Amino acid sequence: MIILAAVIILISVSLVILAIRLVRPEFPYLWLISVSICFLIWLAVLFAGLLLPIDSPIILPLFVWEPDFLFPVSPAILIDHISMPVVLALVTLNLAATLTDAGRKMPGNQASYASGGWAASMMLTALAIFSVISENLLTLLIAWSAVDVAELLIWITNTGKGVSTERVVVKYSTRIGGIITVIAAGMVATQSGTPLGFSAANPDISLLLLLAVGLRLGIIPPNVPINEPQNSKGADVVLQLAPAAVSLSLLPRINVPNISSGLFVFIFFITGLAVIYSGISWFSARSTNQGAPFWVMGISGLALMATLAGNSSASLAWTSVVILAGGLLLLYHSRHRFLTPLALSAAFGLLMFPFTPTWPSAQIFNPISLISILLL
Repeated sequence: MIILAAVIILISVSLVILAIRLVRPEFPYLWLISVSICFLIWLAVLFAGLLLPIDSPIILPLFVWEPDFLFPVSPAILIDHISMPVVLALVTLNLAATLTDAGRKMPGNQASYASGGWAASMMLTALAIFSVISENLLTLLIAWSAVDVAELLIWITNTGKGVSTERVVVKYSTRIGGIITVIAAGMVATQSGTPLGFSAANPDISLLLLLAVGLRLGIIPPNVPINEPQNSKGADVVLQLAPAAVSLSLLPRINVPNISSGLFVFIFFITGLAVIYSGISWFSARSTNQGAPFWVMGISGLALMATLAGNSSASLAWTSVVILAGGLLLLYHSRHRFLTPLALSAAFGLLMFPFTPTWPSAQIFNPISLISILLL
C-alpha cells in the first residue's frame, strides 16, 4: 500500500504544482515543495523495501476489469524482490534530479519553466513505478500506454524542437509495436491457458515479451535513438531514463525456454550489434547529453542478453545501472573534485568484478570469444 500511495501522491502533487504555476507563476516555494515531497516519498519507499518479506510477494487487486474476452484478468500490482529495487532506483533518480536543479545554472527562458519540469518528473516517475509493479499483462499495457502518452506530451512541450520528425515517428512506432506484441502475447496465453500474471512462469509467451521489450528499447531491430536537445534540467534526465526502466523492469520476469540454437544465436547477434554500435556511438559523442540515448540503448542490450541467457539477476542489475549510474552520469554537471570518488565508485561498479552490482553479468561472457571481447 505504501508504494501505491507514493504513486498517488506524486501524481497529485504534480497536478497541484501545475495548477499553482497557472494561478501564481512567480510562487517562490515550488522547488521546496517538490524536493520535500520527493524526499518523503524516497524515505517511504526505502521503509517499504525494508519491511518487504523476502519470499512473500505482495499482490494487490485494483478493480474488476470488464469485458474479459481478451484479458480474463483484472489490473493488480505486484511488489516483490524484483520490482522493489527498481522502484527505489526510480524515486532516487527523481529526488536527485529535483535536488540538483537548485545548483544548476539555467538561462532565463528555462528558469521560469523549471517548476513545470519538476511536476513532469514526478508524474513520469509515478507512471513508471506503476508500470514496474504491474502484476499482469493487462496492468502492464495500461501502464505502458500511460507512460508513452505522458512522455510524448512532456517531450513535445519541453524538448521536441529541432529533432527529425522521422526519428520521432520511428521511436513511437516501435513503442506501439511493443504494445501490440504484448497484446499478441496475451491472446496466445489465453488460448494456451498460460497464466497472465508475472508471479508465475510464462515460458509460452516469453519470446513475445522479449521481442516487445526489444522493440520499445530500439534494440530489435537496432535503430538510431533520438538525440535529445541539450537542456540543463533534472527533468530531462528523468525523461531519458525512466521510460527505459519501464521496459527493462519486465526482463527479470521473463523465463526464456529452451529455444533452438539458431534462433538463440540470431537474437543474441542482433542484440550484440546494437550493444557494439551503442558503445562506439556513446564513446564518440561530443557531450554527455548527446551520448545518453546510446548509453541507454547499450546497457539495455546487455540486460536483454542476460535475460536471453537465463540470468534474471544480471538483467535486474543492468536495469539498476541504467537508472542509477546513468542518472549520475547525466546529473554530474559540477565536476567538483570532492565528488570524484562518487563518480569513480559508480564506474567501478560497471566492471563486473566480484562484489560489484554487475558481477552476475560476468557469466554471459563465458567462455571468452571474439564476440565476448567486442561486447566487453
